[in-house]
Amino acid sequence: MLIRALFPKHKDIMLINDVPVKGELAPRTKEDTYGDKFSAISNLGMLTAFRKGALDVYSKQTELPGITQKDIFTTYLDYSYYGEDEVEKNFDFCKEFRKRKELDPVENEVYLKDIEGNLFYKLEHQKDVYIASRLWEQLQALLEEIRIVQPKFIITTGKWGLFFLTGCSTLTSNQGKPGEPKPLGALSKFRSSILPIHETFGTFHEHVLIPIYHTINAMTMPDKAYIMDLDIQKVCWMYQQSKSLGIGYYIRPDKEYIIGNTKEKALSYLNELLNKFKLAPTLVSIDIETFFMSTIDCIGFAYESNRGCCIPFASKDKASLWSIEDEVEVVTKIREVLTHPNCLHVGQNYQYDCQYFYKLWNIDVRPTHDTMVLHHLLHNKLPKDLAFLASLYCEVYSYWKGERDGTKENPATRWIYNAKDCCYTLEVLEVLLDILESTDDKELKELYSFQIDDLHPELVTTMNRGVRVNKDMKDSLHSFFKAMLDQVPDKINELLGFNFNANSTQQKKKLFKDFFGLTLKTNKKKGVGEVETCDAKAMLAYMEEEPLLKPFLGVLLEFSALGKFTTTFLGMKLDNDDKARTQYRITGTAFGRLASTKNVWGNGGNLQNLPEKGKLPIHYLLNLVQGSSTDDSAEDSLEFIEAMEDNFGADYE
Repeated sequence: MLIRALFPKHKDIMLINDVPVKGELAPRTKEDTYGDKFSAISNLGMLTAFRKGALDVYSKQTELPGITQKDIFTTYLDYSYYGEDEVEKNFDFCKEFRKRKELDPVENEVYLKDIEGNLFYKLEHQKDVYIASRLWEQLQALLEEIRIVQPKFIITTGKWGLFFLTGCSTLTSNQGKPGEPKPLGALSKFRSSILPIHETFGTFHEHVLIPIYHTINAMTMPDKAYIMDLDIQKVCWMYQQSKSLGIGYYIRPDKEYIIGNTKEKALSYLNELLNKFKLAPTLVSIDIETFFMSTIDCIGFAYESNRGCCIPFASKDKASLWSIEDEVEVVTKIREVLTHPNCLHVGQNYQYDCQYFYKLWNIDVRPTHDTMVLHHLLHNKLPKDLAFLASLYCEVYSYWKGERDGTKENPATRWIYNAKDCCYTLEVLEVLLDILESTDDKELKELYSFQIDDLHPELVTTMNRGVRVNKDMKDSLHSFFKAMLDQVPDKINELLGFNFNANSTQQKKKLFKDFFGLTLKTNKKKGVGEVETCDAKAMLAYMEEEPLLKPFLGVLLEFSALGKFTTTFLGMKLDNDDKARTQYRITGTAFGRLASTKNVWGNGGNLQNLPEKGKLPIHYLLNLVQGSSTDDSAEDSLEFIEAMEDNFGADYE
């Protein structure tokens, strides 16, 4: 029996959960009468959050626009998911999806059958995906409800509503397993986007579909609670705005993306920028795209959040779009823009762009603002990528990162993507600056000023100039330790009497449990729970508990530590001038500590977080390789080890 809402009627808002919370629609009597939809505490909490305009009832903001329940029509993608026991085992609809090769055709091919005769229908917006007739009927009924209700805003709170209605996500990105669930699926990517129902379902009235997290996740994923708060505020704000601006304001936003793929178009926009600079200092969002981590294939600019320009230099089928003379003229004009004193550079992780400007165009620039740095300062435990920032802070937002790759037939896709990057970055900055300005925390403002005005320029300078390295000593140390490490696996196999891969975590676990009879320690792993571990902390504990195994475990620990040190530090690639260059990231950790990594060309490495002790004990390794006593091994190695100015260090005794 198909169970749906009995009397759908027109409402401005349609709220769609994937399935009822368990027990909401469970049979209460033998006559198969059902409970009320959205009767669970979690769903009532979500409706309350929409009414208040925020999830946090203790929010200091008291004038948030809300949406009352009289404006909302509530429903589910699938009303019958939590029904009989057999259906409850249907984890993530696993029994109701098939590939074409798993089905048999029928005469009219409107549907296909499996070996048991069950019907499956093609999901047109997905490649080679068929769904069972039960789920197909639920989807068709939901689409009919949408046609009747004709909502202006469709809010989906689950990954499956997003999957079925928009076709944006894939089955692989959504479907998990009982032991490996994907509770959010592609929802985390498309969350807060303005989307349409897929065109394969026929013509619909004007609407926007916005996927958000269900507030029930605030209990199991407390790190998402703040995101839910902002999403609810934004949806409520959009609804109130649509009353005066109309829904078309969100469906057809007033945005312009200019492609400067001719000299006339490129120079026209660049001269427009220079004319702005004559009047006053101007914030300009700047972003580059690169091919093969070696060349700038396009550069984007935006001094207005709804209007950006991309100037391309290459495409997938053309190494250069310009004549040499035209490219020189355009790049010269770009240099004039980038180096103008009234060009206030705005970027997202602008260090990345600075490296290319310095090496390829010999331009030494600094950001006036960096959205990643400012967002990290305000919300240091939230994601830092631009798509996430735009989803939080931009009112008219649609996920666009999938448009990065242009094709030979349509290279403009990549160029428009680049212009969108600039526009979103500038809009994000405007909101972040408003947030920073509104705070009473004077120290927070001073910290951002220090980071962006004092620290950031010095880090960019260090990154561009590089660090001098004694190449001969580095190579000598690398050869010495590499030769030592190459001997260790054979020595370990000789000791054990069988082949063993010391770099394999699984083989370590098997060796410790089955061969040594150890009870393995466990660690909590996000999304999985307690898992057995052989990490360094656990190995130290095993050494204390089993003194007889201490030399062997010491070998494994030192082998791992020395291998990492040799590869990461001694094996790092230098630039042609024999300097090591690294990216220093202010946003490297949640707690504000700097992080350093390889530069954009894969050279250099971690030059900032070198271990502090200055010595790497390799007592057990030397004993294994040279056959001397532990103390003698330590004595023999000290003189050579002390020659290293900065080394990995940890005493395992």
